[in-house]
Amino acid sequence: MKIINNISITDLSRKLILCRADGNSVVGLGHLYRMIAIAEYFKDDYEVVFITRSSSLISVISSKFKLMLIPQEIPIIDEPKWLSNNFISTDCILVYDGYEFNSSYQKSIKMCGFKSVYIDDFTNEYMHADIVVNPALISDSSMYKGESYTEYVFGAKYSMVRPQFCEIAGQQRSCKDIKNIFICFGGSDQLNLTFMACRAALLLEDQLESVHIILGNPNTYGELLELTRGNSSKFKFHKNLNESELIEVMLKCDLAVVPTSTISYELCCVKMIILAGYFVENQKLIYDNLVVNDAIIGCGDFTDYSVSDFESKLQQTLNLSESDFENKCTIQSRLFDGKSKHRFLSLIDRLNMSFRKVNEGDLTLLYNWSNNKVVCENSYNKSEISFTDHSQWFINKLSDSKSLVLIVMINGQESGTVRYEFDDDSTTVGISIAQEFRGRNLGGTMLRQSAIKYVETIVFPVLASIKVENDASVKAFKSGGYKFYNNEVVKGVNSYVYKLEKEDICK
Repeated sequence: MKIINNISITDLSRKLILCRADGNSVVGLGHLYRMIAIAEYFKDDYEVVFITRSSSLISVISSKFKLMLIPQEIPIIDEPKWLSNNFISTDCILVYDGYEFNSSYQKSIKMCGFKSVYIDDFTNEYMHADIVVNPALISDSSMYKGESYTEYVFGAKYSMVRPQFCEIAGQQRSCKDIKNIFICFGGSDQLNLTFMACRAALLLEDQLESVHIILGNPNTYGELLELTRGNSSKFKFHKNLNESELIEVMLKCDLAVVPTSTISYELCCVKMIILAGYFVENQKLIYDNLVVNDAIIGCGDFTDYSVSDFESKLQQTLNLSESDFENKCTIQSRLFDGKSKHRFLSLIDRLNMSFRKVNEGDLTLLYNWSNNKVVCENSYNKSEISFTDHSQWFINKLSDSKSLVLIVMINGQESGTVRYEFDDDSTTVGISIAQEFRGRNLGGTMLRQSAIKYVETIVFPVLASIKVENDASVKAFKSGGYKFYNNEVVKGVNSYVYKLEKEDICK
C-alpha cells in the first residue's frame, strides 16, 4: 500500500486515474456530474482519485472515491506542476473536464509527463491531450486542430451518463397519454427558467396529471412554492436526488423540459418526449445535433424565452400521439445504447497498453486462450488443441527467429496476444483478445501499437486473413490501419485479406 497525501493506494500494479473537474451551484454542476459518471466507469478496473477545488460542491461526490482538494492558493497556471509534485506522472492517467483547461494547460500537462483524456464541448482549443472526447454528435475530427498524436472520439456513444442510466438505456418504454412533466434547469438557473416553465405548466394544469420540478438554485424554491400554492397535489418538488431517485422521478414522466446539457442525454436513456433548448455556448453543439437527429423537440435559444413561449411548446407536445412518443424513443435508443462505460474503459486501456515478448511461463495462458470457444469459432482450425500439441508448438515458437509472439499488457494484466510470422517478403499476423477484455474495441489498438513498437522487426507488408463473417475482426483490422487487399479461399473458407504497409503506421 502507498500513501499519497493521506490517500491510500492499495494496488500499485494498476494505473491511477486522476478525475479532475470543478462545479458548484453558482457556476453549475455539469462538469462535476460528468466526471462522477466517468469515475464510476473506472472504479472497478482502476484506482481512482477525484481531484477538485474546495469551492466545489463536494457533497455530490460519493465517499466511495478517494478525494483530493487543490489548495485555493494554487492558480490554474500552476496546477500541472502541483499535480506532478503530488503524483508520479508515469503511474497516472489524467481525465479532466472544464473550460479552464485550455491549450496552455494541456501542453503543461503533457510536458509534466502525464497521459491525458480531455472532455471538450467547444472544438476551439488547439489540443495537446492524448485523447479528446466530445459528447456532441459532430461529424468528424476536422473541426479540431491539435498535435499529430491526439485522437478524437465524439458523439452520443461517448455520453457521460451515470451507470444506472447506461443500464436503463437498453429498456423499452411506452406511453398512452402525455400528461406528466419533468422540469430541470440545472444547479444555477440564473435565467429563472424553472420558474417560467412552471408558470406555463400552471396555465395548462387541466391537461396535466403531475409536474415534477428538480430544484437546483435554492433561491427560487420560495417563489416556486408561492406560485404553485393550492396545486401541491400536481406540482412535486425534488432536491438532492441521488441517481436512483432521479431515475425514479423520470420514469413517472413522459415529457421533459430541459437544456441540452448532460440531463438531456440522461433523459434520452430513460426515453420520453423532450423539449430542449440552450442558454450557454457549450449546449449549442449538443442541441444542434440532437435536433438534426430528431431525438428532441427543439426550443432554440432559452435566453429569449417567455412564459408564453414555454406554454406554446408544452401545448404542442401535449397533443402528440402514442406513435409520436414511440418514434422519439426509437431514435433515442439508437443514439444512446448504454455502452459508454465500455467505450471509456477502452480509451484508458489504449493509453495503458504495453507489450512483452512471450516467455516460458505463458504456456498455459496461451493454451487456455487458444481453446476459448469464441477463438475456436473464428479460427480456421475449430478443433480443440491438445495440450501436448500446444506445448510442442509453443516450444518451437520460443526459439523461432521468424516468429514474434507478443503478450499485450493492460493495467498490469495479460489481455491478449499478437503473433507475427515472417516470410522473406511479407509477414502474416494473428490476434487473440482475452475474454474479459472483449467488447472494448481494443483489437485495432493492439494491432497498430504492436506494429509501431516492432516496426524494425516486422517484414512488410503485413497480411491478415479473416473469415468473411467475422465482422468484429474486420473492424479491428481496419481501425488498426489495415486496408482491404483481396478475397481468398483460405483452408476452404471464403476470406478477406487485409494488408498493412510500413508507411501506413508511420504517418
